[in-house]
Amino acid sequence: SVQDGSVVWARDFKKDYQLKIAEWETAAHPLVDGNKLICVVGGQGSTCVAFDKMTGKELWRALSAEKPGYCPPVIHSLGGKRQLLIWHSDAVEALDPETGQVYWTVEIKPTFAMSIGQPVVENNRVYVMSFNRVSACIDVATDGQSAQLRWRGDTRRGIAGVHNTAFIQNGHIYACGNGGRYGCARLTDGEKLWSTFA
Repeated sequence: SVQDGSVVWARDFKKDYQLKIAEWETAAHPLVDGNKLICVVGGQGSTCVAFDKMTGKELWRALSAEKPGYCPPVIHSLGGKRQLLIWHSDAVEALDPETGQVYWTVEIKPTFAMSIGQPVVENNRVYVMSFNRVSACIDVATDGQSAQLRWRGDTRRGIAGVHNTAFIQNGHIYACGNGGRYGCARLTDGEKLWSTFA
């Protein structure tokens, strides 16, 4: 309570959802969306859980992944719908933030489950990146109900940033990749346009 600092509610993910703590603990901060507190939790059927932010009551739970990863939940408008993007150890998935219903799933596995930086969006394209040359661009359908992999990164394509979230502007990806090298790549095909340590 803001009046006296007492705990209003609390949830123990290890006890309530059988969360198995990964190598680097947990790191995904929750997302406040209206009356909801949306959390990346873990466990079977509860990789993502929405709580009533005032009471802690569970509103919905969704998704199963081997590990929850470290990427915070984020909401973007795609295909005319508000879509909650969750990137865990197995895939990028889009959910209806009101119900937890899955709109689409695209399998992209970050190395060592190191999904850290948030998915970023321009128009109906979603970009993710992670350790050791993992990056990808996803095309979301115009109705927001499905998606497919547009391209996957490698040593020549995309930017494989680890601890940062990429930035997209005017069809260009800007991010810090392996070894602290900053770079720019084209969103449509991942072609690297420049990189520098300066």
